[in-house]
Amino acid sequence: MGKATIKIIAEKAGVSIGTVDRALNNRGRISAETKTRILQIAESLGYRPNHLASALRRRLSARIALIMPKFPHYFMDELLVGIESVSNDLEDFDVELEYFFSNTLSPDEQIPILEKLDVSAYDAIAINAGSDALVPYINHFVDNGIPVVTFNSDVANSKRSFYVGENSYSSGRVAGELMGKMLRGHGTVAIFAGFSNINSHFERANGFRDYLNERYPAIEVIDVYEYHDQETEACSAMWQLLEKHPAIHGIFCVSAVGALGVGTCLREVSKPEEICLIGYDVNYRSAQLLLDGYCSALMYQDPRNQSRTALLSLSNMLSGKWTPEQSFYYTKTKIVVGENLNDYARDILEKKICD
Repeated sequence: MGKATIKIIAEKAGVSIGTVDRALNNRGRISAETKTRILQIAESLGYRPNHLASALRRRLSARIALIMPKFPHYFMDELLVGIESVSNDLEDFDVELEYFFSNTLSPDEQIPILEKLDVSAYDAIAINAGSDALVPYINHFVDNGIPVVTFNSDVANSKRSFYVGENSYSSGRVAGELMGKMLRGHGTVAIFAGFSNINSHFERANGFRDYLNERYPAIEVIDVYEYHDQETEACSAMWQLLEKHPAIHGIFCVSAVGALGVGTCLREVSKPEEICLIGYDVNYRSAQLLLDGYCSALMYQDPRNQSRTALLSLSNMLSGKWTPEQSFYYTKTKIVVGENLNDYARDILEKKICD
């Protein structure tokens, strides 16, 4: 049986959700008989109160705007799973989540959404923010008393309350260390960046480059290719790179889309493990690249945890139960290779097999 909720208790007791709420919290007018029945049902179901939901209920209501891209769906769906895991806990209460989707993280797609957003219609905003171009829009909301939090990708120069996600620069440095060790300190590498003006993308690229320059100066970073989060562009750019530098030794892709595009090209022109490819995020196709030897490692940023923590923290802040003590809350980025792939992709691989 699933998690016991107020809604389930109400159905079994044959009463309204409001009646259950009054019985469980010992407030309002309710007959002793009804209260006893409700408490017995709650106990038999192993009900545990959701203190966050209770706090929000006391606040009466909260309307939160969630802004994020739709694509790539294999990554954004993971963010949605994290969001839904929190919103389901709050479904019995007057907390409304309203979604606004851009296609990608490009500011050209996110700015029109922010421009049309009615500042008076929401209690808070959570945004998977792409670029510093969003700063004036975020600041406008905050200046009008609407807290804004960012998740997965940050806009640190804005007045947002806090950010939940990986430290992109540090993550890039970890990828640089991996590349340096895999190439044994020598060779030529290229960086593939989704968007040059997306903060998380260029921070990863900067961290990667800085680490190599500091620790492995004999490794040359020869080019940066921008693929606008399009697989076909990444694949095409890889073909161009191979024409100019047929002896390339390593590729660092700052997003999942880039790794898939580059991997498509490598399957056609190289032998497994001939070129060291380091990418981001785990999905069925990137997992296959790992298993087949066309990708050396993936940086896994745990998107479900990022979005869940961001929304949970925002809800706690709205209820007055919690106040952020810092402006960022970094999640851990993990290294995935073939040997530990099942720890991160078992459900992904099993679902694909079932499909």
